[in-house]
Amino acid sequence: MIFLLWQFCYSTLAAPTPNATYSDVLARTKMLPLASAAYSKWPQDCLTNRFTNAVLKRRLDVECDPVKVDTCSGYSAVLNDDKAIVLGFRGTSGFLQLLEEADQSVLMRKSPWIAGGKVSKYFNTAFMDLWNAGIRDDFNALISQYPSYRIWITGHSLGGAVASLAASYIIAANLTSSGRVQLVTFGQPRTGDNDFAHAHDKQVGLRY
Repeated sequence: MIFLLWQFCYSTLAAPTPNATYSDVLARTKMLPLASAAYSKWPQDCLTNRFTNAVLKRRLDVECDPVKVDTCSGYSAVLNDDKAIVLGFRGTSGFLQLLEEADQSVLMRKSPWIAGGKVSKYFNTAFMDLWNAGIRDDFNALISQYPSYRIWITGHSLGGAVASLAASYIIAANLTSSGRVQLVTFGQPRTGDNDFAHAHDKQVGLRY
């Protein structure tokens, strides 16, 4: 079991591109609070406490594995003062969910990914279920309403993996340009294979 979890947590990442400049201010004062808000059933309260003129679009929960008590969660919002559209995703919610993630990520066949390579079956299912449940519709509505805003995508743990897939997907599907997307994740587990990692890094210019 320890070996399985080690394999699950080991990350395959390519080096950042030379033009991707890390901002500690962005990570600490913006992205971390946004990732934390995904753990709340009322993200608007968290957004209001930290940002001015922040509006939650919607929070979504979906069942994302055979353990019916396990859910995956995400939200969309707009930060008008920062001129940013936000997609935030919640992390793993318990030990049983962690075991299910590890099982599907290490022992099961990986899923082909739209931008190249293969990704964990669990993370692929989590993202696609949330996307189809309403994140897609909310995101499309927000980018139509705020065409000049940047797109901030974040999450912790499981949410970090889902966030990385979200950033890759919206670029690969030509829903927005790569230059608008800024991805910062926290404690993200290994999400896909080496081909996925390199394809992802070519897509998303600012990613940490």
